[in-house]
Amino acid sequence: ARRQSSLLERDLTIGVPLPHGHGFMLGTPLVGLFGPGAERAFGHAGFMHILTWADPARGLAAALLTSGKPSIGIHLRRAWGVLSAIARRCPPL
Repeated sequence: ARRQSSLLERDLTIGVPLPHGHGFMLGTPLVGLFGPGAERAFGHAGFMHILTWADPARGLAAALLTSGKPSIGIHLRRAWGVLSAIARRCPPL
């Protein structure tokens, strides 16, 4: 499920290029769906800003659940702040 099957094809729901496995969206080495430096992370985004993922390099599993905001807005900056804080405070093992 985590073996990469696409190389940064545009996700038709989110609208941005993401690597995908046969079952999960995959992390990237720099900046990706699961925050910075989460290249071993995998998970999936749901409808209206629900994001679940695991990052074996950090020994971390997380879910970011919101009340369902519009797809584009200033709330995305706050969500990125949460993902970045997790990456800073949970360094790879």
